[in-house]
Amino acid sequence: MADESQPGKAAESLADEPGDQQRAAAPLPAEEVDTLDALAFALGEASPQEAVYRRVDLEVRAGAALFDGVLFGGASLILLMLFHGFRLEELVAGALHLAAYQFNGASIVLFGFLWLLYTSTEVFFNATPAKFLISIHIGTTNFGPSTRRQRLIRWILRRSAEVLWVSAISMTIATEFGFIRLPMSDVIRAMLWLGTAAQIWVIVAFGFAGTSRKLALYDAMTQTAVIQDIDAKPSKDAAFEIVNSDTN
Repeated sequence: MADESQPGKAAESLADEPGDQQRAAAPLPAEEVDTLDALAFALGEASPQEAVYRRVDLEVRAGAALFDGVLFGGASLILLMLFHGFRLEELVAGALHLAAYQFNGASIVLFGFLWLLYTSTEVFFNATPAKFLISIHIGTTNFGPSTRRQRLIRWILRRSAEVLWVSAISMTIATEFGFIRLPMSDVIRAMLWLGTAAQIWVIVAFGFAGTSRKLALYDAMTQTAVIQDIDAKPSKDAAFEIVNSDTN
């Protein structure tokens, strides 16, 4: 049993927990921690003042990515219906027979930029809409708050393929309309190949989130992690029961 007169040391021991779960809280002043709180700290129980975090499993992250795709796809369908006058049955027919609609390069670029704007919400708000709805966000590997710079670098690494593809198509359109007068075909071809290679890298990097560390490669490179809050329950009752069991 830890020394009840030194709750700060017991709290520090919790901050050093290994693995994908950690309690992140500043130690309370000694005069504000009573005997049961000190015992709870020593036993590794979560006190009412603590927030407990854990890294998110690969399956949850994949589900969040799929959920983001569904949300963005639904919003895109609504935009098509509003601005092109498509009726629902026509959209369903188009989904069953893709040749029913001819999307030109400008439409691809538009929705590409909208997708990049959608995913950039995790840079400005710590989470994409799907992550927010399932209560996960981007923090640091030691369960602290991430900086915007960390999230921006992470987003560039994570979305490198989409950025290259959208840029290449944008340059193609700009060349066709005469905005760029230099021969860009080789540059555009190289960007498309680099985008394909980047997408393969992203898939492999994402797979590393399935390891015991639960960090994708771009997480490890930016010292970030996708984490989830775990509701902490008051621990005095549990500590009181242990005190009774020790004295009886």
